[in-house]
Amino acid sequence: MALFLASVAAAALLDALSRRGLLSAATAAVPASLLPLPLVASDPAALPSLEVAGPSRRSRERYAFTQLPNGVRCLACSDESLTRCEVAVTVACGSLDDPEAYEGLAHLAEHLTLASDPSGLSQFIEERQGDLNAFTGERTTTFHCQFALTRRIKHIASAERAVRQAEAASGADVADGCERFAALFARALSPSPLPPLPLVRQEVGRIDAEMAALLKAPSRALLQVAALKARASRACAWRRLGRGDRTTLRAETSAEAEALRAAAVALRTERYSPATMTLAVVSPLPLDEALQIVGSAFASLSVTAQPPRQPPPQASVIAFDRSRGDAVCVARAGRNAQLCLAWLLRADGEGQAAQRQASALLGHALTSPHKNSLSAALRARGLAPLQERWCCGSAGAAARWREAVALSTAALSRLAARGIDVATVAEVTALSEAAWEFDARPPTAIELSSDLQETVDPSAAVTGARVYNTPPAELATAVQETAAAMATSSPVVTVWAADLSELGIDSSAAAPPLPSPLDRSKSEMVVLKALRNPQGELPPSYVPPKVNELQPPPPNPWVATSFAVVAPEARMGRGSYRFMGQADDESDPTISPLSILQLPGCVDLPALRKAQSSRRSSALLSGVFCQSGIPRPVALIALQINSARNYLMDSTTQTREAARAELWRLTLLQALSPQTALAARAGLRADVSFNTEGLRLAVSGYAQKLPRFMVSLIRSTLRHQPPPAGSAELEAARRAAALTLRERGGKGSLGRDEILKARSYELQEELAQLWHDVKSAQLLFAGDLSLAATDAVARVTQLELNVLLPKATTEGAKRQTSSWVDVEEEIRKWEGKLYKPSFTPIPLARSVCLDPGIAAVLDQCGGV
Repeated sequence: MALFLASVAAAALLDALSRRGLLSAATAAVPASLLPLPLVASDPAALPSLEVAGPSRRSRERYAFTQLPNGVRCLACSDESLTRCEVAVTVACGSLDDPEAYEGLAHLAEHLTLASDPSGLSQFIEERQGDLNAFTGERTTTFHCQFALTRRIKHIASAERAVRQAEAASGADVADGCERFAALFARALSPSPLPPLPLVRQEVGRIDAEMAALLKAPSRALLQVAALKARASRACAWRRLGRGDRTTLRAETSAEAEALRAAAVALRTERYSPATMTLAVVSPLPLDEALQIVGSAFASLSVTAQPPRQPPPQASVIAFDRSRGDAVCVARAGRNAQLCLAWLLRADGEGQAAQRQASALLGHALTSPHKNSLSAALRARGLAPLQERWCCGSAGAAARWREAVALSTAALSRLAARGIDVATVAEVTALSEAAWEFDARPPTAIELSSDLQETVDPSAAVTGARVYNTPPAELATAVQETAAAMATSSPVVTVWAADLSELGIDSSAAAPPLPSPLDRSKSEMVVLKALRNPQGELPPSYVPPKVNELQPPPPNPWVATSFAVVAPEARMGRGSYRFMGQADDESDPTISPLSILQLPGCVDLPALRKAQSSRRSSALLSGVFCQSGIPRPVALIALQINSARNYLMDSTTQTREAARAELWRLTLLQALSPQTALAARAGLRADVSFNTEGLRLAVSGYAQKLPRFMVSLIRSTLRHQPPPAGSAELEAARRAAALTLRERGGKGSLGRDEILKARSYELQEELAQLWHDVKSAQLLFAGDLSLAATDAVARVTQLELNVLLPKATTEGAKRQTSSWVDVEEEIRKWEGKLYKPSFTPIPLARSVCLDPGIAAVLDQCGGV
């Protein structure tokens, strides 16, 4: 059972609904108060533009905004490292604008616009190995293309001239692509010529084929939205899927085709207006040049006589019809039971962004991995996320979904009464800003143009969807208000199951049909007995929450207080490294058997790949590779303990040894989970794994807390005792270990037999043998770590390993810091040990997350 917790479902639903403007009108054009704007371009005749702030650390990416005379609003991103160009246009036309008689008309308008192609855009894109596509949402349609820049050079008289020619060729390609792209919308806004009737029929056929493909295997996401749409009011336009097919877009006869064409042309003329059109371009060109190019291409679009877009009619506002069943079950054969709780949250205009942020923070507060969270309360009652078949096959199973609703409502009520600490909001705010600055990819042209539709502030389109731009105190208040609104309203409950016998079906109620044509699919809906009085409907076995349960999260000790990079004088230079190595003669007592290597704060990728036999073998270092020389406050620490024991399931390994070691490893992960889950929320990851030469511990993430995290991991690993025999923890680890070994080939079945009969003390005996056979160890540092921090970790590691490593002293050990000595030899010692850990195991059937004991708060299970 995959239990979608209430807050997560609410946040996801709100985001899906409000990002396309379902609950409010599209924002108007930029007010005149934002113009005139300061000039970015040096040419006095250039368009007035406003430079928009992006991530401060990404000096290569710059953003600027302008508004064309015809009303088109444009964002440009300049990145000199790019070799491709992206262009996207979003128009204020979506499926909620479909007239009652033509469901899918906005979708057809999209198809006709692309199919017209008056200037050969498709051929242009194909020649440059690009892509051209579009998608229709509920309130917007976005067209996008991307293509390679040829950088043609005819004569090379000098390097400087070659650069100028390449830049000119890139500019010419961008200009050519933008002109051809703009021609799509010039044709769409032109009253003539009309699209030929054969073209209309062709595109209706393609739309019908798309729907037929969806119906063969509808995705869970599509059915989840459809289950909500089925409960929408009959007067609500959102109740339809909005994609259309041959039954809603009729074009069989000439009269039907002409009427359909006329309706599509009228919709485009009204909704594709430049006054509500947003445009984004991402290219290597300077901002002023890019803006001039797109301005020249799109400024010629005609300004229609229609007034700016008005707020959507009331029929477009979502309203659930309570008489149609708040609680339903969607029957799907062969599917594990799943539960989704969703609340409808209304927000208008600029309030949507704040509402989304509050909902996301509410989800964090409810699911943060601590012992008094909603996740822990559900898990304690056997409603663990990802636990299979929770709603059938056990006593009282029919009421389990009611328990989840009752617990979720209680958690919301307590959050509404108590609120969350401002420090918790500050943690999330800081982490989101750090991710945007250092880890997240820059927004695409599609995202920029789509986000610009939702706001009058250009900077909000660049950063607003990616960071929290509201003071923590205001966000904390908004979270409390959102929790209160959800606690006092009934959620929309959807249960997904193959077995309906234990769910408590209301046989007297008529189930709302799924939207056409999904109502003809293999999935069906039935109404469950409503939860009118939560306490009255719950079974006697239900355990109400204790006083200390369902509380807001405590402060997370692993969240960094500073994301500043280490000062240059305190860290490794880019071209240098240092190491404390081992002697070739292992009998030499002056050299420590602990080999320590520190790579520079910005690892050079080409040099590393040259030293490694394959790219995959250096995947662990991917987070600290150089990114255009921009320092990032991230690091990696890895400890390899080399032993004569090999616990990988292969022809040279004893099945019993490997099975016991894997079982021990999973009990260790289980014991570590309370701190690794919190650390994962703070951007730190941990991995414990066996390889052909022993055991590897690795941590990565934001550098400030990483040394302390690694020390804690080392100490916990060396001191770990498996849980006692018969404990739920050990039995959970047995099931997870069996799933792991199932994928290992020939000895998998034998390994599972050994796992089932292995005793707790035998696990510890096996690991004692591994520690006894330790020959040496290697410690690797990479990324933005100070010299003092790495020295401290090295000293603690040496002390912790002293009882395991062969007798030696560090006095007189070979230390060397150099900017010219080749690092390849030291890197070669890590050959085959820099594989990337599987933090997110897929597919789900092979995931330890299936087991509630292991999945309780593991980082790879999402912390929930």
